[in-house]
Amino acid sequence: MPHKSANSKNAIRGIALIEVLVTVTVVSVGLTATLTGIRTCVRAQSIAEQRATLQVLAEEQLARLRILSPAQLESELSGTFAAPNEAYSWSAEIDPVDETTPYRVVQFTIRTKSRDSDESDLSLRTLL
Repeated sequence: MPHKSANSKNAIRGIALIEVLVTVTVVSVGLTATLTGIRTCVRAQSIAEQRATLQVLAEEQLARLRILSPAQLESELSGTFAAPNEAYSWSAEIDPVDETTPYRVVQFTIRTKSRDSDESDLSLRTLL
């Protein structure tokens, strides 16, 4: 009879060990999923902040371009931003809409200086 009691204790210990291993596995998967979700949220927040910064920079620069005369406008087709946004540069291509209107079409682009690609960070087309 003592032999059966020892086997029962070992069986209970084995089952407890399996339960612990399953629990650790489930918790590990849950933590991994949580950390992945947090990382995705942080990345999305960073992208949203950068887009908001680019939008504000574009609006400010376009407002500056609007007050320039046509002669001044032709000399102001690219530049950089002041601190803390010195990592960005801008360029503008200006074309007349037609001969009868005073409006001009502006293709405005902002790029990150550190990028080597031809892709712009923000590009928009508007009328001046």
